Amino acid sequence: IPDPPDGGGGPGMSHRSVGPVIRVSGRLGIDRSPLEYRPGEVFEALCIASRAYPPAELAWFINGRRVPKHFLLPLQSMVPRPEAFNTFTTELWIKFQVEDVHFDRDGHVQLTCNATLAHQYTTSAHILLENPLMRRPMLSGFFSNTCGRPVEGSASICALCLLIIALAGPRKLYGESLKHFASGTDN
Repeated sequence: IPDPPDGGGGPGMSHRSVGPVIRVSGRLGIDRSPLEYRPGEVFEALCIASRAYPPAELAWFINGRRVPKHFLLPLQSMVPRPEAFNTFTTELWIKFQVEDVHFDRDGHVQLTCNATLAHQYTTSAHILLENPLMRRPMLSGFFSNTCGRPVEGSASICALCLLIIALAGPRKLYGESLKHFASGTDN
């Protein structure tokens, strides 16, 4: 009977959670908010699947695509370690230089570690990286929703405004000020 991995132990980690845990190098505990990384910085993290039977097979993904093998650090701990009650801990390190190509158009990189047991059960842990240089400016008022994200139809609204201007004609909308501008006179 497969026994899924526990979430592991340590500061800020529950012993009762099920699935792998990601520990980012240089950070304590698990940070739920996006982690700031700029292109050129090195991301290094460890995925741990503890107390699983059979040993979990771990795999890292960047934005849903499996990482190249050269991103994975060969460690002795890649071989599952036996524990009490016939369970195992498996660990897999990832280390790579974050590049522009890793970020989506919103400036995010989604890192996922999958733990699979006996090709029947898969669970995941996720980390979100954010490029602070690519943050979109927050819009306000008519063109944004309550979260500050652009409304999907804002391009349609802009097109509608341009259509109104085209149908009404610029002279009707701007009147005498347009005539003054076109004539180039000051009076």
